[in-house]
Amino acid sequence: MPVTTKITSFIQDQNIKMGDSFYPMQGSAITINTANTILAECKKQELLKYWNCIEKAKVARSIIGTGTVYVGSLFIYSSDFLSRFGYEFNPPYEFHSWLQIGKDIIDIALPGVIEKGKNTSDEIGPFLIGRSPIILAGRPTSWMEYKSIRKA
Repeated sequence: MPVTTKITSFIQDQNIKMGDSFYPMQGSAITINTANTILAECKKQELLKYWNCIEKAKVARSIIGTGTVYVGSLFIYSSDFLSRFGYEFNPPYEFHSWLQIGKDIIDIALPGVIEKGKNTSDEIGPFLIGRSPIILAGRPTSWMEYKSIRKA
């Protein structure tokens, strides 16, 4: 697999709180205040950190007021690109969902996917290494593979 370099902007010194954890936000498609409002509503609705991706995407759309909720597959590649973790599109058992505005993706559920990949392993080791959980609010990087199947 060819490797490409892409410069990605991270909003420095401003982490988003989700549950008991703080995550950096990658991209600038939404503001920190908007992200915090979305997460506060997700908490109010008692959405689970590692699940409820479609509900989180719908909350984001209702707060932002624009965009399309997509359902499809998502895979995150390890820093060495030798392994990946994610979800195929196989509803109702397996899928991922996100909000898309133009080419920008708002993925509030992404930190949970990355954490699950880091905590899931086989006889070789963890599926994801060298990746830190982030909230995506912009264009995906080379180590994120989003594939939309249909609008939710």
